[in-house]
Amino acid sequence: MRARLIWTENHPSVTYTDKRSKDSAGRGYIFDFGRELNEKFQKALIHAYDHAYVGYNPIWINCGMAFNVAINAISKDIGVPPTGGLKAPESIKNYIQTYLMPHVMGQKEFPKH
Repeated sequence: MRARLIWTENHPSVTYTDKRSKDSAGRGYIFDFGRELNEKFQKALIHAYDHAYVGYNPIWINCGMAFNVAINAISKDIGVPPTGGLKAPESIKNYIQTYLMPHVMGQKEFPKH
């Protein structure tokens, strides 16, 4: 089982994202669904890998899968359709731009370096 990442003020998620940018690139979004739904989203995101198959499968067990799990946990609460298991970064970007922009408080481009 993979060690769970715990992000704090002294160890922000951007540190992890910056390290990952050596292997991949993309756009990061900062969401705000309101306090209660932020907590529900964060809990779903943190536990997204808990029931995943043992071993790493970049086709399914990746940040896209965690995004699907977290958004689907709150989709009814925010009035958007379930993701339907989005996999490709472009399809996730399209979903965000179509349904989640009212909840986007910030964006950051992470180039590969």
